[in-house]
Amino acid sequence: MPAMKAPFIVQLRDLQSRFRNFVTFFPFQGYFLAFIICSILGQLWLQRQLLSEPSAFNDILLALNKLVVWVVMPLLLLGFISVIIPYIILWFTYRKRKLQVSLQSPAAQPSGLKQELWLSITPLLQPLLGHLYFKMVYDKGKCRSPKFSLVRKENAIGYAGKKQEGWYRWPLPGIREYEIDSMVIYMEDFFHFFKLALPVRVNQSFFTRPPARNIDPVTLQPTQTEQEVFRIKDWRKVQGEWMHYKNFESNDDVRRIVWKIYARNKELVVRTPEILNPFASHISFNLSFYDHIDLAENPTLKGVCLDFYKSACYALYKNLQQQGMQIRFHADCDIPPRSYENEQQRIEFAIALSKWQNIKRPSEWMNSKDATVICLSSLDNPNDVDYFAENGSKGLTIAFFPLSKAIQTPGGWKGLEWLWIEKEKEPALRTNPVWFLSSARRTMLDNEKRIIHQLKQSEIRYIIMGLDT
Repeated sequence: MPAMKAPFIVQLRDLQSRFRNFVTFFPFQGYFLAFIICSILGQLWLQRQLLSEPSAFNDILLALNKLVVWVVMPLLLLGFISVIIPYIILWFTYRKRKLQVSLQSPAAQPSGLKQELWLSITPLLQPLLGHLYFKMVYDKGKCRSPKFSLVRKENAIGYAGKKQEGWYRWPLPGIREYEIDSMVIYMEDFFHFFKLALPVRVNQSFFTRPPARNIDPVTLQPTQTEQEVFRIKDWRKVQGEWMHYKNFESNDDVRRIVWKIYARNKELVVRTPEILNPFASHISFNLSFYDHIDLAENPTLKGVCLDFYKSACYALYKNLQQQGMQIRFHADCDIPPRSYENEQQRIEFAIALSKWQNIKRPSEWMNSKDATVICLSSLDNPNDVDYFAENGSKGLTIAFFPLSKAIQTPGGWKGLEWLWIEKEKEPALRTNPVWFLSSARRTMLDNEKRIIHQLKQSEIRYIIMGLDT
């Protein structure tokens, strides 16, 4: 049965794609079809109103009908000509490869998952008293944006061969990189009766930046430096010796004995004392997207929870940066080489490009002796907490982000109202009922409780993070 079902689904998707392409390039709008139907019905109605014998009423009615036809037909012809002429010019310009398309994503973005894009097309004529619309095709033709018009600057009319440029605030489904394959340019007349579309290759990409969120201030002290050249004003506590532990001696403080190691190996070891380093100047910020329980393909974890984790980690990064701290950013994703305007853009791109993965475990790639902040999620391995507690530096802080806070449901009557009455504020939250009944959520919650238990049992400093809603 599944073998027969798969070809049917493929055929259905292919039929849906063909129908969508037909609607995209069909030259007549729904308004024109409605106008034609109403005109035919009106003519039939008028024929029934005519008297059987010649009369002045028949002559007046036929004269008014001809007058309407003589007025409407030139307007329809003018509307069609106003579209077909700039369309032909655009077609020849594109065939000669003289059409220039520029798509830019500014650094400063509005809050929420709405990407602000700057689009510039040269040369492009706008239909006389008509309209220009655009539609982006991305992710190898699988997804399309809504049809939109540009919000242009003042005095940018766009006629006489001027370039068309303006802003578009695009509601995108997630924080990631988007590859634009092509763009469809629509030309419509002033009546919205005729529509001519031309696909234009773009081959550009951009990424959505994590939105600005508010969190409670976090206080950390820089513990590392790369070169002991510039002496800082406030000395920072750092690791005292190259080895983090040493054997217990008679003059050591018994309070520094690591009892966990004694319970396992029956050896008395103590933590090395801290010293003050006048050169410690920056924070080592480490970000993990490790998936220990193999739930990365779950739609909710892949979408809403991943965006929640990216936003929360970026909020913590910005919180530390606003305190004037120098931060060295490290993540488990491979960042492709490209030109960046500044370090801030590189970090935003690294966060946007990150996905859940089960290859790089945090305890294997992070330098726990130099790390200042380690960000973990509900999908990480609870045993890594013990590893960082035993091998991490004295100033290490684990920032734990519970993914259970990504989607919250109110209880009592508000819960019933949310489930049946209240309209969703975000389209991604429509998966709530399915998510709250899924086995993946229960597995994630169990792993989350284990991580919190390990954090409370260990001697390491930790903070449980969340976002203000």
